[in-house]
Amino acid sequence: MPLLLSLPFNVEIDLKGDEKVTPTLLELTNFLYDFNLGYELARLATDPRYEDFRFSRYALYRNGRPLRNQDRLQIERVEHSSPLVLQTVLLGAPAAIGAIWIVVQIAEKVSNWKLNRQKLEEEIKKLQRENMRTSDTSAQRRVPLYSEEEYLFQIENREAKHLIDGVTKRLEKSEVHIQEIEIRFVRRTGYSPADED
Repeated sequence: MPLLLSLPFNVEIDLKGDEKVTPTLLELTNFLYDFNLGYELARLATDPRYEDFRFSRYALYRNGRPLRNQDRLQIERVEHSSPLVLQTVLLGAPAAIGAIWIVVQIAEKVSNWKLNRQKLEEEIKKLQRENMRTSDTSAQRRVPLYSEEEYLFQIENREAKHLIDGVTKRLEKSEVHIQEIEIRFVRRTGYSPADED
C-alpha cells in the first residue's frame, strides 16, 4: 500500500564536477540538456498529472515535454569553474518523488557519479515519518509515495524506459564527470495549498 505524502517540501539536487576536467561549452550544454531531459522524462512517466502523456521520440525534442513550469527543475546556482557546480531545486514537489527515484537510478548507472544512496534513503524515511505525524487530512492534496520498484514499473508500463535508458547512456559518455550528487528534501516555509495547483 502506498504511503501518502502530504508534507510541503522542496527537493534540492546538487551536482559537483571533477576538478581535473574542464568541459567545452558544447559538452556542458549537452550534459545539462541530458540531465534535465532524464528528470523530465521521469517526471512525465511517474507524476499522475501527466498520465495522459504519450511517449514517442518527440519527447526528446526541446519542446516535446509539456511540463508545467513549477514541475521543471529550477536553477538555484551554477558555476562553470573548476569544479563545475550545479544546484537545482524542485519547488513544492511531492509528486516529483518518482522522478527523483529515477534520477537516482540514472546516477547509479553512470559510473563516474557518486551518490550517497544510504543518506538519500534516510532522508526519505525521515520524510515518511514526518508524513505519518502530520495532521493534514486534505486527501486531495496527498500524493501516493510508492516503492522504488513501483516507479520503475511505471516507466516501463508508460513506455518511457527506452528513452530514459538512452539519456543514461549519453550521460555515461559525457565529458562532464560528476564526482558527487546529493539529493535533499527540505521542508518549505510559508507553504500554501494553492502552491500545488
